[in-house]
Amino acid sequence: MPRTDRVSRPLHGDRVRAIPRAGLSLLLAALVALVASAGILAVQAPAQAACSCKTQDLKKLTKRADVVYTGVVQGTSTSSDGKQQLQVVAQRLFKGELSSARVTVTNSLGSSCSLGEPKEGDRWLFLTTTAATTTSCAGTRPLRPRDLAVVQRSLGVGERLPEPDPEKAVRTKVEKSAPDDFARLAAPGAAAILLGLLGLAVVGRVNRH
Repeated sequence: MPRTDRVSRPLHGDRVRAIPRAGLSLLLAALVALVASAGILAVQAPAQAACSCKTQDLKKLTKRADVVYTGVVQGTSTSSDGKQQLQVVAQRLFKGELSSARVTVTNSLGSSCSLGEPKEGDRWLFLTTTAATTTSCAGTRPLRPRDLAVVQRSLGVGERLPEPDPEKAVRTKVEKSAPDDFARLAAPGAAAILLGLLGLAVVGRVNRH
């Protein structure tokens, strides 16, 4: 019986093993993406939880606030303990009292729940404590017509505040007496003139005698 060489064929198991190898890189990439997204969510969760507000009802927030007013942002800064601060010129007061139209408002929650990035010249609605602290959950926000309408319906039209005095220039008092350097320089000449006059007086008296 003639001998026939069998043609070797790949086993079914070999094909099965080849498929996972081809998809291994895709599987690893998917796992990496899943882990990365989970890490991002874990980082963002505390910040979102810190900014979760019990109520967004502006009418209720105006009743809770000690001071309510509109103002123009003059600048921003960070306090020594890392809290966001806004330098504001108040324009219209709806509730409470302000000792000055120039107010420094502090975000009491710090960077965990920022008020955003107010720019110089922006008009804001401020709902603060008597210590000029606030948060985004307190209702402080960029001023919008609809928010202003809510405040006016709840608290009235408010009181227009006078513009604050401009920064006073530092004035140097004009000295009425001559400067010290001038006095020191003029002293020898004055002494010489005085001696000359005394000498003339003495000579005149001698001549008369």
